[in-house]
Amino acid sequence: MENRIESPELEEMRQQMLSLREQLDKQIVLNEQLLKDNTMKKVKSINIYGYISLLMLIPAFTGFCIVDYRFGLSFTFKVFAVITVVVIAYLEYWSSQRIKDSDFSTKSVKEIVSTLISMKKNNRKIRYMDIILSTIMVSWILYEIYANSFSKFIFKEGFPTYQFIGVNLTIFFSVLIAFILICNKYYNKNQQNINDMIEMLKEKE
Repeated sequence: MENRIESPELEEMRQQMLSLREQLDKQIVLNEQLLKDNTMKKVKSINIYGYISLLMLIPAFTGFCIVDYRFGLSFTFKVFAVITVVVIAYLEYWSSQRIKDSDFSTKSVKEIVSTLISMKKNNRKIRYMDIILSTIMVSWILYEIYANSFSKFIFKEGFPTYQFIGVNLTIFFSVLIAFILICNKYYNKNQQNINDMIEMLKEKE
C-alpha cells in the first residue's frame, strides 16, 4: 500500500528531474553556441586588424609623398622610411592572421590559448619596435624639413621661410597626431579582443 502511494510521487520527481536535465542540456548548448558566436566575432575582428594595418600604408605613403613634394627628402631617408613602414605593417598583419576560424575544429583549446598569448606578446613587441622606429623617422624628417627649407627657400607662396615652415609643420603634426591616435585605437581594441578570447576559452577548459 505504501509503495502505491510513493510511486506517483517518485514518478513525478523523476519527470521533474528529466525536465530539469533537458533544460540544463538546452542551456549548455545555448551557452556553447553563444560562446562560439562571440569567439568567431573576435577572430574576425583580430583578422581585420591585420588588413587595416596594410591599408594604413596608403595614408603613410601619401604623407611621405606630400612632405617630399613640399620640402624634399633625402634618398636615404625615403629608403629607411619605406622599409620601416612596410616591415611594421607586414609584422602586424602576420601576427593578426595566426588565429583562424578553422583552428577551433583542428586544435585544442589549450593550443589556441597558447597561440593567443603568443600573439599578444608579439603585438606588444611590434608596438615597441614601431614606437622606436617612428621616433627616429619623425626626428629625421623634422631635421630634413628644417635643413631643406632654409637651404632651398627664401620665400614660398608669399610666406617668409619661417612662416612657411610653421604652417606646414602645424599641418604635419596635426595629421601625424591623428594618425597615431587612430593606430593606437585599433591596437588597443585588438589587444582587448585577444584578452577577451583568452578569458572565454579559459572558462571553457
